[in-house]
Amino acid sequence: MKTVYFGAALIMLSLFCQTFGQYLALPIPVSLLGMAMLLIFLILLRRVPAGLSKVTQLLLGNMALFFVPITLSVFTIDNDLLQHIWTILGALCVSTVLSLAVTAWVAQILLSGNRHEH
Repeated sequence: MKTVYFGAALIMLSLFCQTFGQYLALPIPVSLLGMAMLLIFLILLRRVPAGLSKVTQLLLGNMALFFVPITLSVFTIDNDLLQHIWTILGALCVSTVLSLAVTAWVAQILLSGNRHEH
């Protein structure tokens, strides 16, 4: 039953952030605002409640479904994509290389056992 409560709490947090973000006309996506608020809540709580953990496991298990709307929206903005294709490809390449480099660096630190060296 706690899982249902935490699921409802996540939906209420999402609705609150949507309303709050629109009211203040913040220049950041409301989903980012919601994640920041959830992070602050979890930091203050100093643990992840069991019900919230169950809800997030359910969401993570069905993550592929969240990409369907994004994938379908690409078909509606094809002109914009074609107009900015080189910028998009450049950003994708740079972000991929940076992500791989940082991941390799962190993995090297963690696997070498010399964590205090850096």
